[in-house]
Amino acid sequence: PFVDHQATSIMLNSFPKYQTRDLPGLKTHLQRKGELPKALVLGLAAIITYYRGGVRADGAEIVPNDAPEIMQLLTDLWATGCTRKVAEGVLGAESIWGENLNLIPGLTDAIKANLDAIQEKGMMEVVKSIL
Repeated sequence: PFVDHQATSIMLNSFPKYQTRDLPGLKTHLQRKGELPKALVLGLAAIITYYRGGVRADGAEIVPNDAPEIMQLLTDLWATGCTRKVAEGVLGAESIWGENLNLIPGLTDAIKANLDAIQEKGMMEVVKSIL
């Protein structure tokens, strides 16, 4: 209760954290079960959404902060206004992942669907829908 971690500090380096901690589990789950793990896919979509910035439901401003090249990529992709381009652009960023994640079957469509759902329903409702 005495640690003051702001979301911007926690979210710093989110993509490398996801690559190291979550991406292996996503791939293993897909290989073993033949389907993408909903929570890990939603988690990645949530990270991508966070990097859009904006204002939370409670009025607090969202100000993402990360490496300049990541910030520029996300700024440029979100500026297109197209969640398909955002999903493809982030997943295809080999500078982030070391590979093209668009090649993972179904991942691009799942990320796009989650990005759309988050924008339409809000993060809390989307999270509730997978629980």
